[in-house]
Amino acid sequence: MRFFPDLLVFISFPKQHVVQGTTFVLQKSADPRQMLLSAISAGTGVKEAIDDLTSSKKGVVVDMNTLAGEWQLLWASQSESGGGSWSSVASAGLKDFQTIKEDGQLKNLVNPFPGVSLSARGNICKTGNNTFGVSMNEGVTQVGGVQFPLETGGEFVMEILYIDNKIRISSLNQHKLVHLRIVNKT
Repeated sequence: MRFFPDLLVFISFPKQHVVQGTTFVLQKSADPRQMLLSAISAGTGVKEAIDDLTSSKKGVVVDMNTLAGEWQLLWASQSESGGGSWSSVASAGLKDFQTIKEDGQLKNLVNPFPGVSLSARGNICKTGNNTFGVSMNEGVTQVGGVQFPLETGGEFVMEILYIDNKIRISSLNQHKLVHLRIVNKT
């Protein structure tokens, strides 16, 4: 008998034995990214999983090309001050979706309730190896088909702690954020 430590085993049951057909995948151990996604899903151990993942990618330099794309927020740490206004949340990109273009255009979109959206636009530029300056300068609240101006002015420094083709972990104003890439370059 041979032992294969990294062997993935796929077991598939035909539909006549299982109601909808089921496939089981057995894996020896999950990689750090899978551990992070599991921790986010379970709601526990996220900070530890972030530390494990970010320690594995030290020294990687991030540019606008790597950062460009559409991102969805999966998890955000809480600040000591708690909450904050919806306009500050939209400016900082702490909810829902974020679009970053290669030319530095940035858009954060928050949908707090059905039929209501808050949108903040601004610019992002590289300021260091893995740090970016974020400047939000325009905002809109939309309720149904009616739009109202939203005060969103703000300057932020974002540090990229980890990035790959699917996940981005960043630090922004004392928050750690985990985003999932939905679409590559826009």
